[in-house]
Amino acid sequence: MQLHAIEQLALAHLLPEQPTEQQADTGCAVVSREHTRQGFYSIIQAPRLAALLQRLGERQWDCGGLLNSAAGFIICWPESDDTVCLEAVAENGHWPSEWLPPSQAH
Repeated sequence: MQLHAIEQLALAHLLPEQPTEQQADTGCAVVSREHTRQGFYSIIQAPRLAALLQRLGERQWDCGGLLNSAAGFIICWPESDDTVCLEAVAENGHWPSEWLPPSQAH
């Protein structure tokens, strides 16, 4: 699957060193995506991003402004040598539907 707009936006904020256009052009693909009670998480195949996160460590973006003043964040970490996990959490328990990518489990 292709990256959803919120995944692209999150990666742009979490990893400003890597332009979004480059992320899409370097083999980024969503392997699985699931909704949670407070948001969603995605497993993204992205060897270059995984290698970068191996060096940088876990990254977090406080994205409350995106959530209409509700507190929330998106966090990203390397899951393996070629995949990363991107998880979105709304602290009030409700992630806005306009920023919720379609769910598809692996």
